[in-house]
Amino acid sequence: QYILLGTTKCSMASRRTKKKEPETLGSLQGGNKDGTGQQQQPSQLGMRMKKKGRWWQCGPVKFFVLVFAAMFILNFASLKREYKALLPSGQLVDIGWGQKLFIRCTGSGEPVVILDAPTGETSDIWTLVEPALSKFTKVCVYDRAGLGFSDRGYKNTSAYTGDFSDEAKARDKLMPSTVERMVDDLHHLIHQTIGTSPILLVGVDYSAFIARFYAQVYEEQVAGLFLLDPMVETVFDDNSSWVHHWYEEALPHLNMLYLAAGIGLNRVALLSGIMKPVQDLKVMKVVKEDFINRKKYMLCSTTHLSSLIDEIYLTNESMHQVKTMFKVKPFPRHVPITIATYEQNSNDVAMDLKKLWKESQDFLKETIHPGSTHIVLPGSDHNMLYLNSKPVISAIATVISELRTTARE
Repeated sequence: QYILLGTTKCSMASRRTKKKEPETLGSLQGGNKDGTGQQQQPSQLGMRMKKKGRWWQCGPVKFFVLVFAAMFILNFASLKREYKALLPSGQLVDIGWGQKLFIRCTGSGEPVVILDAPTGETSDIWTLVEPALSKFTKVCVYDRAGLGFSDRGYKNTSAYTGDFSDEAKARDKLMPSTVERMVDDLHHLIHQTIGTSPILLVGVDYSAFIARFYAQVYEEQVAGLFLLDPMVETVFDDNSSWVHHWYEEALPHLNMLYLAAGIGLNRVALLSGIMKPVQDLKVMKVVKEDFINRKKYMLCSTTHLSSLIDEIYLTNESMHQVKTMFKVKPFPRHVPITIATYEQNSNDVAMDLKKLWKESQDFLKETIHPGSTHIVLPGSDHNMLYLNSKPVISAIATVISELRTTARE
């Protein structure tokens, strides 16, 4: 409590010491007595004065406070500078009320392909897929609110912006960091950048929820869906082991990462080599230096990490929203769905989790979307988007050709 008040015990003790008359040689020899009236020896008096100062207790505290304060300030200043230096080519689009989302569109043609990232990732995950697909049609990548270089959403738009219109009030009813709010963000972004062109939504992992939810709400603009290794809303049912993994393992780890980023420890760990921005060394060899630097930036950004934490924490709520939407409104039959899964299971996931993940995807193909097309791609996880992206590119290009054929008919 003394540190928070800006006053240390040793400084207070020193003030009390200064108020006393200075000890003279004469007083040390005969005039100083303790409470019992007995004369004190000079050595005893010196020890008592040192004990009052307590410099050996305050010094380390001051040192660590200064170190952590310096780390915090340096990290904050570095993030401000790095934001401008590492901002990818593209644009920051105001989707309303001053909130800006990052988006980049390349190529030309229809349908417009919108590539959405998996849980907590940014548009950088499409670094090899985007340029290849832009040869076939117009392709857009973007960062969801709070992730990468996009602004966080407002929890209370009306109070924050002073806008009390019906649109602002309706937006405040949508819970931030959930699927319904992400879909609303994407709709505003598409309206500002793409217009009314037909779109092919590509969702990976968590973002498959966004693609499916969007197609149900704005079906008139959606030409098709391509879901790569999709997360399914039934994977948490019956308090499965995925619930424990998600909330008891992944979430606490991210919370610790967030706290470490806030005081600058992540930056120190990255500079010293203790922490790696990319875990797979094979991926490090195929991506550019800017990609790696942006990964480092995300690990030091409390905005990015807190948005990721919110996304993870509210996943169950997002699943509930997807289930509710299917009860309220049937999925549009004219929107074709392609579900792509990997032929191998990831080695980073426990066997019981792999089994539940596969069973949920089977349920998605056979029960939720029985008319969907299923394809199997080589690989085991999303690192294939870097290490072997050609099968993914080819599969999406095939869907584009099929949609164009259907449109001509």
